[in-house]
Amino acid sequence: MSDADDEALLAQMMRGVTPLTPEIRNQERTQAKATTPIEPRAPKAIRRPASRMHAPQEMNDGCLQASGVSAKQLQRLRSGQYPVEHTIDLHGKTQNVSIVMLEQAVQQSIQQGMRVLRIIHGRGLHSPDGQGVLKRLTYDYLQHGSIKGFVLAVVACPQGGSGACLVLLRRDKRKSFGL
Repeated sequence: MSDADDEALLAQMMRGVTPLTPEIRNQERTQAKATTPIEPRAPKAIRRPASRMHAPQEMNDGCLQASGVSAKQLQRLRSGQYPVEHTIDLHGKTQNVSIVMLEQAVQQSIQQGMRVLRIIHGRGLHSPDGQGVLKRLTYDYLQHGSIKGFVLAVVACPQGGSGACLVLLRRDKRKSFGL
């Protein structure tokens, strides 16, 4: 096919298509933000009885810490002494997509026996109210979502400042899965 044939085919396919007006684009964005995020369910393979799952609690300094996590472990995580084994970048994604990506990344890390996950959520500089929507979503989901029992601690990433966090996951897969 020649360039002329390609252009004719494109023109034929685009016949009747009208561009979106700025009003319609803004309306679609508003509707997308208004929808509540869908919380995916974890596969049964990594679920444990709810009675054994302890969610991390928010501490005074904004980090999340599950019971049983020592101050020494938390300090090692804060100082970057644990090697980061997996990184996920949520920066610029929608809330719904971010939750799905976060769920999948944590599940994959757990299944592969990884210990530390870096989540890049951004600082929220482009958010309408200047607050980091994805940052709050990330912390809320790690604390209250279906993966909460696998999260031991969450701290701001030493290299990423307020735009990224480090997640310390349970070490022994057999204990985590209740096997």
